[in-house]
Formats: sequence, C-alpha cells, structure tokens
Amino acid sequence: MLRDLEASMSFFQDTSEISKLNKASGKAEVILSNDILYILEKAKLYSELSR
Repeated sequence: MLRDLEASMSFFQDTSEISKLNKASGKAEVILSNDILYILEKAKLYSELSR
C-alpha cells in the first residue's frame, strides 16, 4: 500500500498523479484518485489552520 501511495504522489516519477497534476497545472483537467483528492483536501485544511 505504501508503495502504491508513493507511486501516486512522487514528484520524481513522471507517471505519478502528482506529476501529472503539476504538468497540467492551468492547462488541462486531470482526473485524480479518491485517495489523492482526500490527501490534497486534508493538506489544504491543515495549511489553512496553521496560518
């Protein structure tokens, strides 16, 4: 499971969801898995809470 998460979130793997999201930023829609969406939503929440 941890390897799957790493494969989805890696900045260094061109095939990861995060890399695809970064490359398409402002250019195209990217479909993300529920796990990645959950993690990004929590990251945003904690970022806002820590201001």
